[in-house]
Amino acid sequence: MNFYAIIAVILSGFYAWYSFYLTSEGNLGMFIDGASLFIVFIGTLVAISLSLDIRRVFQLVKLFFTRFFFGERYDYKKLIMELMTITESYRKGEPLQAQSTKTKDDFLLEAITLVGDGIMEGSEIVELLDQRNENLLDLNENDANKFKILAKFPPAFGMVGTTMGMIALLANLGGEDALKRIGPSMAVALITTLYGALAANLVVIPIGENLQGNSEEIYTKNQIIIEGVRLILEKTNPIIVAEKLNSYLPVKERLDWKEVIKA
Repeated sequence: MNFYAIIAVILSGFYAWYSFYLTSEGNLGMFIDGASLFIVFIGTLVAISLSLDIRRVFQLVKLFFTRFFFGERYDYKKLIMELMTITESYRKGEPLQAQSTKTKDDFLLEAITLVGDGIMEGSEIVELLDQRNENLLDLNENDANKFKILAKFPPAFGMVGTTMGMIALLANLGGEDALKRIGPSMAVALITTLYGALAANLVVIPIGENLQGNSEEIYTKNQIIIEGVRLILEKTNPIIVAEKLNSYLPVKERLDWKEVIKA
């Protein structure tokens, strides 16, 4: 369980609740309206169903929650150490198939399998892996962009609800006690705009940004693997492997190969 994710959810919930509490002076019931909820959220769901494959959207939401609450950032240091070990084994003439049982990364396993099969030349393997990583980046970014596109729907349906409320309000201005009903009716009409803005900025956009960040992390991780495979094929000294792969990382996140050697 990601402890920081729990804190983030608690903070966002507290922010929404306390904002409502301050503006309503404790009367939170004024922010609850069934018609507004129906117009914004059901309308958004219908629009999503018409514009995208709803099954894929649910898959992405599941991916987000899995990564957000249970996932961890990629351990690049551990990855570089693993590539150093593979390089050393390959230099000694040991078969790479033995290393395939030790790695849990699918992309690295795929790379090791390609090298071990011996069907393709080293340069062809590197080129193929690079192409697959670029294609994977495009697919992941496309999914993230879909969520950013979805962010326009809740505010749009919020405005639809507000417009409908204003029409109903103006249509009843000629009735009895019309002036007394203007304030409450305006408040209900604006609640739909509030729901739309909150849904977009506290739910949909953050999910899209999270998926975008995940896509970039996967791309960087795979780039390290591709460069590591190229160095493995050249039977490079593991220390040089570590130094070159460290170039992909910020200074504070780089592997200190001296500590690895001591261990």
